[in-house]
Amino acid sequence: MFKDMKLGSKLILAFVGVSMITMILGIFGYYGSVKSQGSIEEIGIVRLPSVDSMLEINRCSERIGGCMRTLAIPGLSKDIRRQQYETLKQAREDYQKAWAVYEPLPQTTEEAEYWKQFVPAFESWREENNKAMETCSLFDTIGIQNPYILKAEMEQFRGDHHKLASNVQDLLLTQETFEGGEDHTACAYGRWVASLEIENPEIKQQIHACRIPHQQFHESIAKIKKLIREGKTEEAKTVFQNETKQTADKVIACFENMKQTGDQAVATLQKTEQQILGPVAQKQAKAIDLLSSIVQINRDVADHEIDKAESQAAFLKIFSMVAMVSGVALALSLGIIITRGITKPIRRIVSELTNGAEQVASASGQVSSASQSLAEGATEQAAGLEETSSSLEEMSSMTKQ
Repeated sequence: MFKDMKLGSKLILAFVGVSMITMILGIFGYYGSVKSQGSIEEIGIVRLPSVDSMLEINRCSERIGGCMRTLAIPGLSKDIRRQQYETLKQAREDYQKAWAVYEPLPQTTEEAEYWKQFVPAFESWREENNKAMETCSLFDTIGIQNPYILKAEMEQFRGDHHKLASNVQDLLLTQETFEGGEDHTACAYGRWVASLEIENPEIKQQIHACRIPHQQFHESIAKIKKLIREGKTEEAKTVFQNETKQTADKVIACFENMKQTGDQAVATLQKTEQQILGPVAQKQAKAIDLLSSIVQINRDVADHEIDKAESQAAFLKIFSMVAMVSGVALALSLGIIITRGITKPIRRIVSELTNGAEQVASASGQVSSASQSLAEGATEQAAGLEETSSSLEEMSSMTKQ
């Protein structure tokens, strides 16, 4: 069939074969590009932003949890507490931005299910955080940096003044003097008041209420010591009953009131700690677990896309090599076959034309030889005619004669 095809058909067939090889390579190359682009978009546009957003929400959650735990620590300065509030506010703004990036991205079925569980869990954790923030704000309004120390100091001051009053009683009974007690600024409470920096209005009020009784208490001790030295024991006892005991009761009452204020601050701080270490920590752990699951799903999808892209790349690489070798071999084969198919008829035609030319040349020689023979016969005939004419002329001349 191929031998009987025309030359134009053979050339068309050759170009069609080369075009088909080129088209097949182009189709597979385009297929590989499309698949690679899909994998790149899935990883770069969907999965990486999803993982980054989830990790950012996780980091912000940890920052918020750290700030809340720090705010539960007693003794922090105002600057440190204010810094924690600012950090917490910034963390909330940051995770809201990450949330806005992640939410519109495509999600797998499993990922969407986890996200539905995560959203209410995260909101529940946020509500518990807000409750903890309320107790923190309430503690800030109390204005006591470390209520535990305040309570311990009030216990110490009360014990010191109880002991001082007891020493005065022993003095009245035994006439044995003791050191100190006369200067209200030299006792532990007096030194504490002198260096105190506190914003609690109740503590300030109690300090103000305690100032005069405290001073009178120590002044009464100075009077008693002087009277004892002068041998006026009965007058000293009167001072103790009328001044020392009454002012001591007032001073100790002030200490007790300040301790109660400290108890309120401690209760608020403990409530904050319980809220942070209890509901806040539990809700946060649940939300973070769901968040970690979402991150893992995105990582698994990304790993799957990477494996798929690598498999496709390996397949296309092998296919391209095979197709290239096959295409070259097929092109060479077609070239050889078509070349032979074209040159063989041409050679046959040339051979036939050569044979025809030789036959024509031989016939031409024969024709030339015949023509030459014919020319020689014509010459002989011409000579014969001349002789005949000459004879006729002689005959005519003889006839005339």
